[in-house]
Amino acid sequence: MWTGSYRIPIVTLTGSLQQDLLLIDKVIGAGELALSDHRSSWPSKSDLVQLLSDARVAGMLSGKLGVIHFHLGSAPTKIDLLWQILNETTIPIQHMYLTHMSSRGDDLIEEARKWIKAGGMCDFTADVNIINENATVNTLNKFRAEKLPLKQITVSSDAYGSFPKYDSSGRLASYGMSLPDTILRTIQTLVLKYSWPVEEAIQFSTSNPATYLNLTGKGFLAEGYDADIVVLNQTDLTPFPTSPQYSPQSPASLPRTLHDDDLNDNGDLMD
Repeated sequence: MWTGSYRIPIVTLTGSLQQDLLLIDKVIGAGELALSDHRSSWPSKSDLVQLLSDARVAGMLSGKLGVIHFHLGSAPTKIDLLWQILNETTIPIQHMYLTHMSSRGDDLIEEARKWIKAGGMCDFTADVNIINENATVNTLNKFRAEKLPLKQITVSSDAYGSFPKYDSSGRLASYGMSLPDTILRTIQTLVLKYSWPVEEAIQFSTSNPATYLNLTGKGFLAEGYDADIVVLNQTDLTPFPTSPQYSPQSPASLPRTLHDDDLNDNGDLMD
């Protein structure tokens, strides 16, 4: 889990990012901290250096990576401050995890390309029909064709996060939200429409984040790993119903994931 907030000073559970990382097992970093977004507190370079340093040191002491998860908006400043920090300090790039990098226009996509080439990690927001319908899928296809290292990309749903709409004057017009199934729909599009191998399409939400964030026992189907499994139909990659109440027309009625205690000794699904 993330501690922190959009704005600086970040909100923490213990009053300190370092203490949260050291004392709370589930905390792996802070975020989403907003950059280049009208809802951010427009942190200074020194603000960010202090937070990144705290995350790095606490991560070293706790055996975690220690990450700041940056929410990127669409302001022209983009990730300029982060480039400056990389060029002027010795803080490694792996402590800076950038999200929404595919859904803020071509300029930020170009920054994502440069960031990945520099060894950094980017998160793309799964496509939502009402906003940037194909931005993430299109970017993944481009980066794959360019042979960029796809293991440095994750895809998340931003589920139940707000998707505000503004009028031409910048006034809030309405709110929308994403649902958890946007990740699955992105995978389905990559595999069924663009012929990606399944194992390549699912990495963005399974092995890539688990490996990057050092999540022990997660992200792979392997002996000794947590058996967190979604069963899909082979032909169309729709979720295999685990109850008669499931309907693909009802996004809220998602099937359950399978855990160790859902299977009997023979490996059969229990009721």
